Amino acid sequence: MRHKKVKNLDSRLAAVQDYLVTDIGGSALKVKETAAKYKGNWREYFASLQETAEPAASIGQATSTGQAASTGQAAPAGLSNPVESEIQHSTPIADTDSRRLYLELGCGKGKFINARALDDPDAYFVGIEGLDAVLVRGLERAKEARIANLRFVSAYVADIRDFFADGELDGIYLNFSDPWPKPRHEKRRFTYGDTLLKYRQILKPGGFVAFKTDNEDLFTFTLEEIERLGLTIEEMSRDLHSPDCTLAARRFTTEYEDKFSGKGKNINYVKIRF
Repeated sequence: MRHKKVKNLDSRLAAVQDYLVTDIGGSALKVKETAAKYKGNWREYFASLQETAEPAASIGQATSTGQAASTGQAAPAGLSNPVESEIQHSTPIADTDSRRLYLELGCGKGKFINARALDDPDAYFVGIEGLDAVLVRGLERAKEARIANLRFVSAYVADIRDFFADGELDGIYLNFSDPWPKPRHEKRRFTYGDTLLKYRQILKPGGFVAFKTDNEDLFTFTLEEIERLGLTIEEMSRDLHSPDCTLAARRFTTEYEDKFSGKGKNINYVKIRF
């Protein structure tokens, strides 16, 4: 899919670097090498970020007041620890090992994950997106709202296990992933069977994958892969935004979801629990 050229992209990205894990990126080999130091250390990384008492602002209502000086807390060995004078925590970090950690893979413009992170300040969130021209809006949203428990990675993912250790994540969100419609490309789909098993490896026991799409063929394929692997479906809807649907998954939406559900297009949803 082609994307329009974004005006002033470099300067916009520079202004939101505090929310970007800047040392992950480059070629596929470089991504694997640079992601390795975060693998198994994401909670420690989040704990190393500056902590202040002032709560985060709602998206679009952030102010420039109440900024605090850096605590000088050191990051774990090998991890970056940017100065983040504008970033606010809603609650102090107590037991970092017990904090839940969630991933949105292919987070787009970040509407969904920004809202999730604001709603759940006691958990950590990582958004991964390969297109800077798309990701920049998610970064700006996080900065505007001073969301301390959310960070983004700009990278294409060949193997998600390069980023996360076994049992490190509590949940994974897949929202409107590329359908890769040609049969020869089915292994590239985020819900391909072998990929689902990779997710299981990096999830804690009881962890979940939640998937939304407007693409009927991709959803049918996904259900077939789930059945083939004998996985457990916890929730499912063929029309998530139907008045009759009461699933909590309809609460947090993406830009794409808002656009097409607003036009009456049904949104497919399934959540599997490992």
